[in-house]
Order: sequence, then C-alpha cells, then structure tokens
Amino acid sequence: MAIDIIATAMCDMCKRKETIALKESWRWGKLEIDPYSVIRDLGKHWAILDKNGHPAHDYRHSDAKILCESCVSRYAEVIKEKSAAIDALFE
Repeated sequence: MAIDIIATAMCDMCKRKETIALKESWRWGKLEIDPYSVIRDLGKHWAILDKNGHPAHDYRHSDAKILCESCVSRYAEVIKEKSAAIDALFE
C-alpha cells in the first residue's frame, strides 16, 4: 500500500520529538497500535513512567509521562530526592 503512517513521540520534559513509521497489518488490512508499543519500538531508551518513576504499561495511567533517554535519568533522580526528603521527616 502507498500509505505511510508516521507516529511522533514528544518528551513531556524537554519537548524533544522522535518519529517512527508504523507498519500496517497486511493480514487484516488495518493498523492498530497503542502508545506503549510506539515508545517501545523507538528503541532508544524512551519510557512511559508513572508519577512514582515506575514503567507504566496500562493506558489507564492518566498521570504517566513520556520521557526521552536523557530525561528518564533526571526524572528518576528527582523522585529519589523527593522520596528521601519524605523519609527524612519520619526519622
């Protein structure tokens, strides 16, 4: 088929964009894909993380963030600092 479908992922922190071409299901003649598959197919350490820094694998996570490889580590560091500050309150 002569139809190209391009998905664009944008990092919620730095607004960096990455594009990927989606493939049509030739057997069924339609395209079905979820956001988690698009991010996984980017293959460059992009991630969808919830507010606790854990990977979100369910579309019902409304608080999930799409992050590029450079922002994933910064996000994790901030969550660790926040967690340490909360733990310090109870010492």
